[in-house]
Amino acid sequence: MIPRNLPTQENPAEIILHAVIAHERQVGISTIALILKGSRAKQVSKRQLFNSHFFGALFYQQVDIIENFIKQLINKGAIKIVNMNIGPFFTPVLEISEEGKKILENKTSIELQTKHNPVQPAILTNSIKETLDLFQEFKSVKIVAEKRNLTESTIWEHLATCIKLRQLRPSDVVEESKIKLILETKQNLKLKGLKQFKAALPEDISYGEIRCAIVNGID
Repeated sequence: MIPRNLPTQENPAEIILHAVIAHERQVGISTIALILKGSRAKQVSKRQLFNSHFFGALFYQQVDIIENFIKQLINKGAIKIVNMNIGPFFTPVLEISEEGKKILENKTSIELQTKHNPVQPAILTNSIKETLDLFQEFKSVKIVAEKRNLTESTIWEHLATCIKLRQLRPSDVVEESKIKLILETKQNLKLKGLKQFKAALPEDISYGEIRCAIVNGID
């Protein structure tokens, strides 16, 4: 019997294998990496995969590193790629292998190598600049999202980039009392996953506010 409880500490290989079980034959490499990162990208939001128990479980890792972790586990034979006939096309999805089940049953430790590619610098694109200009005018994520016909999560991502580029301060976007609580929670609880982090905070603090408050401490 494979243990279904979540790992008690951040062990990327164990977390990924449990996530594959939870979403077996449902998602491919890129989608499960976005789930583990805690991304609200279209392919996650459209299928409401942000409700996954593993949403944000590897929040502090870059998406490309998570994808690389998954590929290493595939190469080690712990995860299989299965082509499912979805609609008119075959879609590659992930499935845990017998080897992967044994790894979890025996609690075998697997060391995964982190890529050392340089992080791409944040860039103030025309789209982000348009968001910045509108936000400085209206001071409302909801209004900017409506005017730009974009999701609020996308606007929050743009604002986080602006903060990283020193075009805005966190306090320009998030109430200072919320920033203080977010930073204290991050320091005191040493939380790893975004979903776990969010659950430790009051309900009125959004994922976007968390990202903007600690943007220089992630990725």
